[in-house]
Amino acid sequence: MEYFNSIPSYGKAVAETNSECYHIKFNCNVELARAVWRDFVKARPDLKKYLQYHVNLKGTAVLFGGRFPQESKAKNLLYDLIDKHKQLNGKYKAA
Repeated sequence: MEYFNSIPSYGKAVAETNSECYHIKFNCNVELARAVWRDFVKARPDLKKYLQYHVNLKGTAVLFGGRFPQESKAKNLLYDLIDKHKQLNGKYKAA
């Protein structure tokens, strides 16, 4: 949880100083997080080790994201997957 708290905003890539990496986090309900996680790992299994998550105490919301290399374009894939699943299932919410 400390890691996610260290990232200042949701859905916006934060560049790491003196590095070729960035941090990004999202907050959404469990169903959307599962769908995005599943498709992300399918599309980019090499980046699975960078993807982290934290489920809230009620089990209703998930923080997920991580520290990714710039050249991975993981943030673009995450944005696309979130949009895809929000369109498919309008009930999903993401911040």
